[in-house]
Amino acid sequence: MENGLDRILRMAREEIQSRESILKDDWLKYLDFGYIPENPRHREKEIKMLIVKLVENVLQKSTRSILIYGQPGTGKTMSFFIAKQLAEIILNEEGAKDYKIVYVTVTSPHLSKILSEICSELGYKVPVRGLSIREYISYVNSFAKERYLHICLDEFDKLMDSRHKGHAEDLLYFLTRSSNVSVTLITNKIDLAKSITDARVLSSLDRLSTVFFKAYTREQCKDILLERIKLAFREGVFTDEAVNLLAEHIAEEGGDIRLGLSILRYCGEYAVANKITKINKELMRELIWKHDIKR
Repeated sequence: MENGLDRILRMAREEIQSRESILKDDWLKYLDFGYIPENPRHREKEIKMLIVKLVENVLQKSTRSILIYGQPGTGKTMSFFIAKQLAEIILNEEGAKDYKIVYVTVTSPHLSKILSEICSELGYKVPVRGLSIREYISYVNSFAKERYLHICLDEFDKLMDSRHKGHAEDLLYFLTRSSNVSVTLITNKIDLAKSITDARVLSSLDRLSTVFFKAYTREQCKDILLERIKLAFREGVFTDEAVNLLAEHIAEEGGDIRLGLSILRYCGEYAVANKITKINKELMRELIWKHDIKR
């Protein structure tokens, strides 16, 4: 007679077997927003532009900065990471040494937190709070006296909170006017300039080099989703009609590929929990609806 522990063990084995028939190893890795694909589909042009701009900035020690903008989930962060990696290969080939490209995600509108993260990336041990803005900036200036510095601020929108906008404008002015320093701003706000009231900053933004990321089309969404499905799921789990429906839904939602990845994760969890080995168009429609309600 099966006791409680034996029953739990049997159920665990059944779920593991069920997962192995539906999901590949590390399946969540390939559906994570932070995964950097080896084959970045439909962003080759933008990545090439960013590589060229980063290489030129470092070699020429230019203070001209970059604005990356577009709707959420259009590959902006992914493209910068890939461009940074490939630009550093070219820079090493060119013999460039005294430089550093730093990436920071803005998770708070508080300037001290962002500046402390930048200082940490530069190798300085500073507290998250407790120093004045001037003291944080002095560390950045000290680094930039000896080496060229490029700072990428992702999700810059969060700094434009009305209560902290003045601090954000001060930071922008510093980053765009300091010698040996340039910046990349990644934002979802297409009309970022309209949020800025400081005339000094607007003058600096006139010199920004911009890279616009268009929303993914339905066909582009399908290509990207199929690539991730191939990496995360066993062959045959999704019918072509189901993928078409999901791609169409994502395109209608503004081309946010992160939404598509979130739905695919939900599909995987649902399939395992319900011992389903195939997701067709009708089930995909139901899962999209359930995911949207859950969201």
